[in-house]
Amino acid sequence: MGLLLFSSATLSTFGNPSGGSVVHGSATFNHDGNTLTINQGTDQLILGWNSFSISAGETTRFNQPNSSSMALNRVYGGTTSLINGNLVANGKVILINPDGITIGKSGVINVNSFIGSTRDISDSEFLSGGPMSFKGTSSASFVNLGTINADSGDVIVIAHKISNEGRLSAKKGTVGLAAADEVLYQPAAGEKLLIQSKGASGGSLQHGGVISAAAAEIKAAGNPYAVAINLDGVIEIHGKTAESSSPKVTLQSTKGDIWIGNSAHVNAPGGFVTVQTVGNLEIGGTLLATSSAGHGGEIRLLGEKIHLDSTAVVDTSGFLGGGKIFVGGDYQGGRNPSLHYASSPLQTATSLEVDQGAKLSADALNKGNGGTIVQWSDNETISGATVSVRGGPSGGNGGFAEISGKQNLGFSGSVDLKSPMGTSGTVLFDPSTLYIHDGNNSADSSIPPSDLTGGQYNSWLSTGVINAITTGTVQLLADTVIFNDGHGLNPGNILLQPNVNLQITATTGGLSIPLGSSITAQGSGFVQLYASRDLSVGGSIQTDLGSIGLHSGNGNINFSSGSSIQQSKGGIQIWTDNGSVLGSSQISSVFGSINLSANKYQSGNIDFSGSMNTGTGGLLGNQGGSITLNAANNIIVNGTISSIGSAISFNAANSMTFGNTDPTGISTANNNINLTAHSISLNSTLFNSADGGVSISTGSQMILASDSLATVSTSLGSIFNNLNAQNVTLYAGTVYLSDPNGGNPTSVTLPQNESIYILATAGNLLIPTDSTITASGNGSVQLYSSRGLNLGGKIQTDQGYIGIHSGIGNVDLSSGSSIQQNNGGIQIWSDNGSLHGSSLINSVAGWVNMSTYGNQLGSIDFSGTIKTGANGLNGSPGGSISLNSANNITLNGIISSIGNSIYLNAANSITLGNIPALTSTEISAGGGLQLNAPQLSFDNTPILSVGSLSGTFGT
Repeated sequence: MGLLLFSSATLSTFGNPSGGSVVHGSATFNHDGNTLTINQGTDQLILGWNSFSISAGETTRFNQPNSSSMALNRVYGGTTSLINGNLVANGKVILINPDGITIGKSGVINVNSFIGSTRDISDSEFLSGGPMSFKGTSSASFVNLGTINADSGDVIVIAHKISNEGRLSAKKGTVGLAAADEVLYQPAAGEKLLIQSKGASGGSLQHGGVISAAAAEIKAAGNPYAVAINLDGVIEIHGKTAESSSPKVTLQSTKGDIWIGNSAHVNAPGGFVTVQTVGNLEIGGTLLATSSAGHGGEIRLLGEKIHLDSTAVVDTSGFLGGGKIFVGGDYQGGRNPSLHYASSPLQTATSLEVDQGAKLSADALNKGNGGTIVQWSDNETISGATVSVRGGPSGGNGGFAEISGKQNLGFSGSVDLKSPMGTSGTVLFDPSTLYIHDGNNSADSSIPPSDLTGGQYNSWLSTGVINAITTGTVQLLADTVIFNDGHGLNPGNILLQPNVNLQITATTGGLSIPLGSSITAQGSGFVQLYASRDLSVGGSIQTDLGSIGLHSGNGNINFSSGSSIQQSKGGIQIWTDNGSVLGSSQISSVFGSINLSANKYQSGNIDFSGSMNTGTGGLLGNQGGSITLNAANNIIVNGTISSIGSAISFNAANSMTFGNTDPTGISTANNNINLTAHSISLNSTLFNSADGGVSISTGSQMILASDSLATVSTSLGSIFNNLNAQNVTLYAGTVYLSDPNGGNPTSVTLPQNESIYILATAGNLLIPTDSTITASGNGSVQLYSSRGLNLGGKIQTDQGYIGIHSGIGNVDLSSGSSIQQNNGGIQIWSDNGSLHGSSLINSVAGWVNMSTYGNQLGSIDFSGTIKTGANGLNGSPGGSISLNSANNITLNGIISSIGNSIYLNAANSITLGNIPALTSTEISAGGGLQLNAPQLSFDNTPILSVGSLSGTFGT
């Protein structure tokens, strides 16, 4: 990056300024040897000069009333002002020469404030004491090879071309260089110089010397075809100005390019550095806004096309916390006004290239949080930068880094997010479409930028870059994310370092993790995936202690056979806002919970045929978390789901269907299984709840059916294998223990001491022929239907109670059905219906009660067998038998109670009809027989065997 060369007009040969005259104010001139003294009598003085040059060894001195006094010097003679001697003043000096000004190597200017310009101002603006507009079209230059020092004010240079190879110093003020035709100088403003020229002639500026000030402004109008600012020198900012409390450096070009060479060094400790151009920006030097005592400052590098050379160093590290670095724009290009890191909107670059070796740092050096570093372009970003946003070694969290090219992105650098004493930081990659491939840094850098620009690779990121990040959170944000570039590179396998988190977001498209790809997080690292459309998983996702989240917005979550989602602890959450969860996968969490959800909109289904489990079994088994499936429409399960120690809950707004769940079925230990849906269909389904309960609830109908032999029981159909469970509850509008459309009946077998509750809350309950419900030990069976209850199969308990109950419908006991128990009692009743049918009802040591007392129309019409007690050598006396009807009782069967009484109570009539065999005893009671009814009638002469007969009846 070379120097800009400037030409000079004819130089004056006088030792000191000559031909001076007073235009406004009062002054006297005194020549004494090599010294010219101007004694200024008024605060404001305007002088006209034929020549204003000072030879080496000569001195021109202004004695002014005070440090705020101003002397405006205009040169009319047509020669350049050449200052090789000394210019001294205790106030403010303005030197205007349209033919150019040169400060030689031996030239020294020591004043309170200095303005040197080839552009003129009006007398009225000068005399007003406010802002001054410098205007002109002279092409002459201002060249400084010497020293200009302002004791407490500013050093301002305004010209078409400016070159500073000397030293400019304003320890309490601003050094301002403006190369333009029209410039507004605002002495009391935070921004001193504003370029206002609109023409195409522009201006250019070269700084290869030293600037030392409280603030620096270097600005050039430039033109689109040339370098406007070329900086190879040093800018050291210290202290503060009266207008700003922070050190500040501004390099700005309104049209041309800005070059900051390799030897350039800019330092604004803890302050602000802004380099901005509408043209190209080339940086090879060092830009610092570090702080040895406080927080780091802020550096903005903004341009149309930006290139950072391998020698570039940009640093805003601070003792108490890192600062901010913006290269090419703000967070995500500033497209979200409510979420930004810069204090004001930033210009965005169209392209950004950062060579490998360039360093961008915003670290906390002692105690505090790491800072913010953004690399952005609207089109393409190719970066090999070394990025660091470390938290403080004595405390604080890691910072935030973004590497993004909205259309194209390639990164082959490194990112340090560490925080030894706090939470590590975050890095964001944010292109339009992102391809993730297997590789490392060197493989990345071998992909030429021309391929990137040509669109072959679009945006690429190798797993080697991600895997090299030792801590923190990696965010991959793109319209679409693909783990395979389709151009010969292998799918990506991400192996995160311990405690590194990964967040992948496809904002408008899909996200695909194909077969052969894997994402593995170690330690506490979590994995979160989001796709606006479909999220497809064919590979594997695994974490240790961190959670796993899979989220789809308007698409489905698809699992391919062979995929797996595994973690040790932290929870797995899989949900879609407006889609379904589909496919087959192995999903497991040793200690965490699993949640599948498609319940935000009515169309969401869950169709799962893989395996899902939490906890581990064995001698040293671990208790896992809960498993929850929620769907706004349907749930279909054909796989195995198990949880050791926690609940399993399925909720579907419409239907729930379970297919073949061999070999382990739906199982949990020490907790409950809860199923809730509008309708539920169970086919060859095993439910296994150890020390828990099974609750199945529907608002419409429940179908328990099977076409195949279950593997856990010899019974046909679905099995509720409730090992040590508290209870099993089936809760539905309508319950079928068979498929109403055909298929084998269903049987329910309960282990020792366990009970089942089947409730049809809005419809019928059907227990078909060849279906069985069996409970052992103290286990009970309770059936309820709000309408009709039809028993065609068998119900059997050991010591447990049997309750059969209908609401407004009838209880129908079909021929061939049976209700049997050893002890505990059998109760059959209807609130607003009748009891009909022919069944075997037998309680060896318990009682039997049949009742329709809840309504005036309810009758009992029974032609089966009711028996309590047992005959034989070791016969047991049974309990009583009671039949109570709010209307009629009609018996055409056999009723027998060994050792106890039989009670028949009817509000209307009792009819003892035909018995199966004329030789059979129709009613047999070891105790008494009591009949109570207004009417008693016999179709045939009954055969009675009772201890006593009593009753109340009319006829």
